[in-house]
Amino acid sequence: MTKKKKVAIIHYSGPPVIGGVERVIEDHIQCMVEDGYEIKLIVGKGKRYRDDIEFVLMPEIFSTEKINMLIGDELESGVVSDIFKARKNEIKEKLMTELQDCTICIIHQALSMHFCLPLTAALDDIIAEKPRIKFVNYAHDTTLRDPVYFKKHKPEYPYSLLKKFNNKIINMTVSHDRAKEFADVYEVGIEDIEVVPNGVNIEKFLGIHANVIKLFDDYHLNEKNVVFFYPTRIVRRKKIERALAIIDELKEIGQNVTLIISGPADPHNADAADYWKSLQDEMVKRNLIEDVIYLQETDIFKDVEDEYRIIRDIYMLSDALLFTSEREGFGIPLIEAGLLRLPVICSNLRVFKEIGQEYIYYIDDYEHIRGTEIVNYICNAKRYRFYRKIMQTYTVQAAYRNYLSPLFFRES
Repeated sequence: MTKKKKVAIIHYSGPPVIGGVERVIEDHIQCMVEDGYEIKLIVGKGKRYRDDIEFVLMPEIFSTEKINMLIGDELESGVVSDIFKARKNEIKEKLMTELQDCTICIIHQALSMHFCLPLTAALDDIIAEKPRIKFVNYAHDTTLRDPVYFKKHKPEYPYSLLKKFNNKIINMTVSHDRAKEFADVYEVGIEDIEVVPNGVNIEKFLGIHANVIKLFDDYHLNEKNVVFFYPTRIVRRKKIERALAIIDELKEIGQNVTLIISGPADPHNADAADYWKSLQDEMVKRNLIEDVIYLQETDIFKDVEDEYRIIRDIYMLSDALLFTSEREGFGIPLIEAGLLRLPVICSNLRVFKEIGQEYIYYIDDYEHIRGTEIVNYICNAKRYRFYRKIMQTYTVQAAYRNYLSPLFFRES
């Protein structure tokens, strides 16, 4: 992979220190490394927690470092002492050296919070003296709108720097609500504040296998309207062609959908290969090649001991179960989907009605598929709409791809 620009990230502390900003930093580093950026993490407290980044420990910028605590007490008393000036110059000199090989510098909190004002003052100087670097003021919070911290604020320097708006850098925060606060603090329009929402790392939070995350990223499945999952072997009685007809109908009414088929071919059925060939022909005929993912033709099961976990994880990230079989003795996938609160669209079989009763959607006539009705069944659930919103906006990957990464290429 061709390396992109080097990005410096500055914060009072970094991983493995536990905190909201530290988690955001860790998630963004993961995204940026995957995107080809070189990373230099500069923190006052933390450790080099991964081998593929450059780590700089600078205790002088840690908020509760002994001298910084002394300076904080002095500043609260209205004294800007030589100790403050010396610490500011010490930080400035070290940062100027560390930023020489960087083209982007993301500053978390230090321009909006009072926790280490020598750092704030040093960065203010550096920003003015290093115009070639794209600086990003990543302001999660502000002292000037916190009822506890505001008591510590003074109108004089260096507290006054927390109110300073610099239109030569990118100023951003985590929500439109917080952007309104910063616009008020800086006395600018809300359009001058970029919004980059925080995101949840679904791989960690839900325990999703990395192979499944990669599948959804590679096929851009988080951008779809509906992702259907049909966990089935390639057997004619499963009537997978009916599922293809449903996907075709939904595309006809403007839906951006994908069907995931688990497979594999039935090892006990010599006809399975011929059936799969007929399904491929049907996909070509209906122009669905790009809309169907056959897991057996991916590497999702590579180096996986528990394949059932992969199946479970796909359920968890899909929007609905599709089960178009013409006959079954039972219906385990209905139970699996129900356990994960997944909507079910299936054939109107007696055994399926025995299991699903009035809680799922049944198709009686595959010759006259009611595509709009199917979409409404799935999408009318507020749970579904909120889930889609999260997947398209509030995952770490979506927040990075849609909001943060584009800022790197924008003129300040």
